[in-house]
Amino acid sequence: MKKGLLLFVCSLVAMVSFAQTQQGYVKTKGRMIDGKHVPGQGLKGATVSIQGRTTMLVKTDDGAFSFPVPEPQFRIDSVRKKGYQLVDMDACYRTYKHSSNPLYIIMETPEKQLQDLLDSQQKIRRTLTNQLLQREKELEALKESHKITLEEYQKAMQKIYADQDNNEKLISDMAKRYSELDYEQLDEFYRQVSYCIENGELVKADSLLRIRGNPNEQVKEHLQEEQVIQEQEEQLGKAKAVHAADKEELARRCYSYYETFASQYQNDSAAHYLELRASLDTTNAEWQENLN
Repeated sequence: MKKGLLLFVCSLVAMVSFAQTQQGYVKTKGRMIDGKHVPGQGLKGATVSIQGRTTMLVKTDDGAFSFPVPEPQFRIDSVRKKGYQLVDMDACYRTYKHSSNPLYIIMETPEKQLQDLLDSQQKIRRTLTNQLLQREKELEALKESHKITLEEYQKAMQKIYADQDNNEKLISDMAKRYSELDYEQLDEFYRQVSYCIENGELVKADSLLRIRGNPNEQVKEHLQEEQVIQEQEEQLGKAKAVHAADKEELARRCYSYYETFASQYQNDSAAHYLELRASLDTTNAEWQENLN
């Protein structure tokens, strides 16, 4: 009977631990307009279908919704709102993990999303073209001042034109990223950095990034710190294993004392050792149950 009760309690604890709530928002993109952040708008009336669940209707003006998560992971089957489409078309194909952070589902009208993509392509293409023209001028100046030979000039020009031919994939990838970017999910620093990159203000973006220090050195330091943490975690794991073994041994000894005193009808002393064992682990249902 006790074993059955213990299994029931453990199952109940497991169910409760997974029965958590995931918060989310269906909204339009946050944008940067003239260097200032403009938050996205919630999409009231959108429907969100989570795999294996009833479709939810978003009823709040800010686009907020929530749903219980019985397992650590979940998938989205569909998100619909009349006149809108998902900005990230892969949103319904990936697996999400339950998180205390909200899940953001971004939607735009097809016309607006297409215009965002075209605008991003135009900005990035213009930036790369300006860089090409600048490089051409620099090479022309070097050739005219006889700082490079004609052969060196021709090789350099061939290289930058070859690079330009390879830029189409870069333009496509960057345009897709920036046309899908929700500036609302960035902090103010990276809003400004991303805005500068998107608009070709690369010198300003570089200056902003330099404020945070040299990433080459910081990555080295970070990896060293990570190694130290891993070593400390290994030591902690070993210490926990020893601690757990000690607890089990102490528990067995306390129970043996309990049985010894119980056999002699010394109930107070027997109860004391049961209480002593129970104090070793207040989450152990069997040990707590034996007190009753």
